[in-house]
Parts: sequence; structure tokens; C-alpha cells
Amino acid sequence: MVAGTGSMSTCKTLDLEVVKKKRIEAIRGQILSKLRMAKEPESEIDDDGQKIPDSLLSLYNSTVELSEEMKLNTVPLQAEDEDYFGKEVHKFVIRQGKNLEVSSF
Repeated sequence: MVAGTGSMSTCKTLDLEVVKKKRIEAIRGQILSKLRMAKEPESEIDDDGQKIPDSLLSLYNSTVELSEEMKLNTVPLQAEDEDYFGKEVHKFVIRQGKNLEVSSF
């Protein structure tokens, strides 16, 4: 009886690849509408790959070099922590009427 009902089914099988492609197209359309663009911008690609200005490359390289130097010249954390925290604790007794308060700074 179960085999007979399987052949009578009118539901189509769901192709997940088609659903995935439709979803990507919908998202692409939403992004373009947010950017107020009718179509995707054309990329500027040469035979060598993407064209990046020399000034931008030199700025990137100098930034990488500076960050590597800073990693080598870091001060241990323990010394910074000792300078940050106070060395002494002072307690002051403040009396107001009948209430007794103890404050520390």
C-alpha cells in the first residue's frame, strides 16, 4: 500500500542548487537597490590582476613594517600595571551626625 501512494504523489522534488542560486540573485538585487545602482559595476582588471596605485602599496608596506617594529619593541605588561595602580591606600573616617561612614580612596 505504501509503494502505491509514492507513485501517486504530485509534489515536485526540490532542487537545492536552484534555490541557492535564486537566493543569491535576490540578495544581489537587494544590495544593488540599496546602493541605488541599476547593474553591477564593472571591475578594472588588467592582465596582471587588480590595479592598485603605487602610493597605496607603499603606505600599506610602511604600515606593516611599523606594526612589526612595534611588536618587537613592546614593554612587558607587568611594568605598565605597576605604574597604573596606586601605591598606597588612605582611609578617612567621616562623621555626619549619628551616621558613621568609612571611605577609602
